[in-house]
Amino acid sequence: MPAPSQVQVPLPYPVQPPKEWPQAMQALEDVKAIAATAKKAADDRQGFTVKLADVTMGMNAFQNFDNATFNLLSGAIGNANAQAAANNYVTANATLDAAAVKLQAALKLWVDTVNGKLAKSTANASAAGFLKPELDKAKVQAAAANTALGARRWSEGVMAAVTALRALASTERMAPRRASYETARVATVAKIAAVKAAAPVADRSRGL
Repeated sequence: MPAPSQVQVPLPYPVQPPKEWPQAMQALEDVKAIAATAKKAADDRQGFTVKLADVTMGMNAFQNFDNATFNLLSGAIGNANAQAAANNYVTANATLDAAAVKLQAALKLWVDTVNGKLAKSTANASAAGFLKPELDKAKVQAAAANTALGARRWSEGVMAAVTALRALASTERMAPRRASYETARVATVAKIAAVKAAAPVADRSRGL
């Protein structure tokens, strides 16, 4: 009696693959290609939806604050929607990517302006001390604008920058004037002290 490993079990199908096998394999490859194309189209559509929402929020953030940026983004959104309507999501996404770069640059310009005005307002320590209440408020908003820029929170960034700029509009003008006053004050106080120290006019220098 042969061992179990030597028993020949007849196969239920012929050893040679059926003649339809090449066609079946080709059909399978065709289905895989169609599935890959469909997945890419779906991914492009999903990417378009996300990008469109991002740029639209940025456009709305600049409305009534920066007409040039608002109009630029509005035009890009119109072009992207037209490209998407023609199922050209690759081009539509590229249009929105370019708009997003300009959106980021626009908000960065605002934030840089805030930081520049804040630097001028705090350049002189004495003047900064005099303007401390206003500068403290501006610093909070400047920090919020910087954070929003990095996080791409467009409305938050614009509102924080606008609020900071309103506070810094006056401090930027006042700071150098106060610095000049403080510089002159030091020299004047020294001269007043010298006058008070002079015995012949000591009785007349109290008001100084």
